[in-house]
Amino acid sequence: MDQGLSQVMLDVLSKGLFIIYDTLYQDENAQLDEGVLYLYCKDKVELEAQHFFIGSVDACVGFFADFTKQPVNIIRLSRSKIAVKKLLDGQLTLLLTGSIKEQDDSIINHLDTLYKAFLFYNGPFEYIVEKSKGSANRKDVLAFWAGLCQTLIPLFQKGNRSRKLELNDFSKAFDFIPYIELAPTISTRCFITASQILNTLRSDKDNLAGCLFIDKNVLCSQLDSYTTKWVMNFHNFAAEKHKDEAKTRVYLTHSQYSSLALLQESESSFESFEEGNQIGINLKQKLVQIPNNSSIDSETSSYVLKDGKWVGLFIMKLNNIALGLLFSMSAFNDERHIKKIKLIKPQLAALGSIIAESSTPKDSSAPIPVFSPQNGALSQAPRLIGLNTTRDISVPRVFHNNKGNLDFNYLIYENMTKSAKGTLLKKNIEIDITFVKAVTKVHHQFCRDRSLSQIVLRDQKGCIYCRRNYGREVYFQRFAGQSRELPMQEVASIERRAREVLKEEINLL
Repeated sequence: MDQGLSQVMLDVLSKGLFIIYDTLYQDENAQLDEGVLYLYCKDKVELEAQHFFIGSVDACVGFFADFTKQPVNIIRLSRSKIAVKKLLDGQLTLLLTGSIKEQDDSIINHLDTLYKAFLFYNGPFEYIVEKSKGSANRKDVLAFWAGLCQTLIPLFQKGNRSRKLELNDFSKAFDFIPYIELAPTISTRCFITASQILNTLRSDKDNLAGCLFIDKNVLCSQLDSYTTKWVMNFHNFAAEKHKDEAKTRVYLTHSQYSSLALLQESESSFESFEEGNQIGINLKQKLVQIPNNSSIDSETSSYVLKDGKWVGLFIMKLNNIALGLLFSMSAFNDERHIKKIKLIKPQLAALGSIIAESSTPKDSSAPIPVFSPQNGALSQAPRLIGLNTTRDISVPRVFHNNKGNLDFNYLIYENMTKSAKGTLLKKNIEIDITFVKAVTKVHHQFCRDRSLSQIVLRDQKGCIYCRRNYGREVYFQRFAGQSRELPMQEVASIERRAREVLKEEINLL
């Protein structure tokens, strides 16, 4: 490859590239790109550049394998990094590139997220390879893989939306699920109503569990964090296609399926909205295979799922609210079952209306003061009232002491639910990149070393207090204006100050 093409390839790698390719595919008459099962990149990648890149990665992985028994999962270049994942004894290879400034763990975790999402939407890779063998036309195989990977595109774009690399790194590192924050006046009532709706649906023996969404945020979920994320992604994917209803088959591992069974066994009966009687639940469903509409899928495939089960996923959207429901494959082709699910529409519509009315902005044109760390002065910002706030304002309040005005940033991350809240997630606040970079690096340190519980960082801008307690991570930044540094006595009291501020702001600690 000439030098000009090499430079173009380096630019492409820095922007992000995702590839699935067949390492063992060999055909004398094959085109250069026929070994590439799927490629995603915002920019066009020349065939020669693809061939050179894949060959170079394979050569590097093979070279490093002579020096270590551990699998090679990251390759660092001068301007980019490449995460590598080998599957099926090396037959398939997944590659994901990122900037050299991103943390290794961020890129590796993002690739693992794409792998798990593919598993959920399409089943095990060995199952997909088995189905692909039924076609002698290579173009049909490539089109088949391209169709399977369509639902991965929003997940790939999620970590590459911002022009600032630090924000992309932050998004990949935490990979949080956006939960909606309702106004205090309606939050309890809406959550109870949402839980009752899901429990009513689950009283049907064919329904496993579900979740409710408001726009692109989670309102209530009975699923684990990863399954909730994949269901939400499919809901967003269907919404972009302007579909109010969508049904598909998804794959759950035995551990994921068992968690649903345990959830159902812990609550043996639920009260029905319509009938008001108690209905017993039996969730020991038999797996029923259904034919896939793909032209290369064999209806008589002999492949047996060893590590999981197929279940159905139904999405139903009503204005601002949407339902995602997992149900048994025995009811997948039963139109009567879908009609029974739709009977819940009046309750969904009523709940959506309550939330929509509460999000209507009130008449409040008076600006509020916001501290800007760049100029060390107070500026004016519009007052916003909506679902993303638990207070009347969606910007941090300015705290005063006798030494001047001090502002703060904070982030609270719940590892169990993959939820996060804080000033970093508010769109109308200018983000301090120093805080973003520090939070990302400390989070990786917490993940690597479980013995760490507190970390305090200090620079010329101020101080950052980081704490992990069980599954919760708290990050609090306090900074001074440009005219002076934060005094040491205030640095020493940063933990106490964090507790005071967060308790008053969000009733935490």
